[in-house]
Amino acid sequence: MNIKKQFPKNSIAIFIMPPSIEELEKRLKKRSTDDKKNILKRIKKAKDEIKFSDKFDEIIVNDNLQEALIKLKKLIKKFLDFK
Repeated sequence: MNIKKQFPKNSIAIFIMPPSIEELEKRLKKRSTDDKKNILKRIKKAKDEIKFSDKFDEIIVNDNLQEALIKLKKLIKKFLDFK
């Protein structure tokens, strides 16, 4: 967001949103890369970050990875083509 403030017309801020906190927690547990304490920490951080999602130019809900990636690529291409 600091970069966005410095270069409002030359940057795009895209927030990748989990479908829900419950789904995020489920995904983190399924990965088995974090212990329970770190998962709780990441969930708390995600909740805090989501509160600021309205400050971003675009929000992509990552409910399907391939669809989210397509949306992300389209947004970036549109932004770069506009420049």
